[in-house]
Amino acid sequence: MQTDPSTWGYTDTGFVRPPLADLIERYMDQFEIELQQAGIADWRQVRNPTNVLYILVAAQANVMDSTYGVMERLWQQMQANTATGLALDAAAGLVRVTRLAAAPSLVRLTLTGTAGIVIPAGTRFRGPALGLYALNEAVTIGVGGTVEGLCTSVSPGDWPIVDPVAIVNPIFGLDSAAVAAPYSPGRLTETDPELRLRYRATDSRFVAGRGTENAIRASLRAVPGVTAVDVISNRQDIPDGEGRPAHSFEAIIYPSIDATRVGPVLLFHQPAGVGETVGTQTWETVDDSGTERTLRWNVADAVPMKVQITGLSVESGSAAEYTTAIRTAVAAFVNALQVGETVSYARLVAAIVAVDGVSDASLIELAKVSGSFGTTGVVMTYREKATIADADTQVTFA
Repeated sequence: MQTDPSTWGYTDTGFVRPPLADLIERYMDQFEIELQQAGIADWRQVRNPTNVLYILVAAQANVMDSTYGVMERLWQQMQANTATGLALDAAAGLVRVTRLAAAPSLVRLTLTGTAGIVIPAGTRFRGPALGLYALNEAVTIGVGGTVEGLCTSVSPGDWPIVDPVAIVNPIFGLDSAAVAAPYSPGRLTETDPELRLRYRATDSRFVAGRGTENAIRASLRAVPGVTAVDVISNRQDIPDGEGRPAHSFEAIIYPSIDATRVGPVLLFHQPAGVGETVGTQTWETVDDSGTERTLRWNVADAVPMKVQITGLSVESGSAAEYTTAIRTAVAAFVNALQVGETVSYARLVAAIVAVDGVSDASLIELAKVSGSFGTTGVVMTYREKATIADADTQVTFA
């Protein structure tokens, strides 16, 4: 046998499911002992694949294999790393983390047409992308020929909508529709992997020294949708140079996401004795003692960057393919930077020359989109996050 039968099943270190071949071997050994003790002369036939005894042994081993499979699944459902569905919901609920429900996207539209015309609830609109929206309640076009109406996506999820907006079911007297304000994205039901990340970020079993800046950073980075984080604390008895109150800390994330994903993490990590959290974003709750709590944080300002590569020397291949590869490498480097992290010129150059087939470049320049190109790193403030769009990496070839 490949495994020791004494280690099968639940142990102090986990669950061990034996291979089916080991189960069959174990049953054969036991059958041989029982048959010999019963005085059955053909006990050796238990290992003959054509004998009925062998068939009976194999059948029992297969049944036990299925039983071990059920036991293994039960074990997995009791572990945070492997639990799924309702079992994961129950485990996360122990630390007051609940699965985020599906929610629709919202958008406010400006409707233009004949004054006095009533636009009925349910009137549908669509932007250039996928996603169908319906008017929440009837509105009447005003004397100025316009009226605003709140619309909800027909299906839950994140459905971007921009102009031009099409009227799906035309209404007499309604001439056009346009986006009045940026849409509010919805979401699909939180998946098991997403919920597991938030659960692990909140359960103290997974976070050592949870009141430290590093622990808070680690948990916030695990929140779905967050790509960059920094945490700055003021341990002094007086406000610091940036205006943070005594014994407070400021979490800065990027990009902005639903407050219900961030607030619980900060509540869990807020160290005892810390006066307050700092920021313009808020989440309110009532803690276990019945005390009303307000958790605060900030969202970093995006700082768009641009890169210009002149005289790029490459091996055989099309310019379009190399341009795409270069842009992908630059975006991977810049967009992975954390909040407040300097855009290193040396690391940028290294990312570019590491692209397969690139041999040299006459000049590589870097700058903020609003600034002038140079060959030095670009410093971010503690509330800034460098970003770059593919179109802002320009390449010319030697």
